[in-house]
Amino acid sequence: MSKCAEHLFFISETLAATPRDGECIVDKYWVIHPEKGLAFFYPLSGPYRGDPPAPQFNRSEATAKALCDRVYGEGFTVKYVPVVFAAWALREASRLKSGKPERLEVEL
Repeated sequence: MSKCAEHLFFISETLAATPRDGECIVDKYWVIHPEKGLAFFYPLSGPYRGDPPAPQFNRSEATAKALCDRVYGEGFTVKYVPVVFAAWALREASRLKSGKPERLEVEL
């Protein structure tokens, strides 16, 4: 796993596709971990600490694949995802920042 990958958290595809108020990201190619879900960059230390979570997607499949291979490496892939509700990522980032060890459970 790359050093960059250490600063990722993941949202399941099912949760990400569940409607919620806030930003809606459509028709993108996402960096995805097959067991963990869609990737968001969110460092808890270093110069970017405190920045909002950055969704790891691209509108170009070829660019997304090239970056995925170069930046994240083995264990990651790229997948077209028609819709992602980014508010779920903000909720997870808040949990990580607060230091809560357990994931927030959401009734779908």
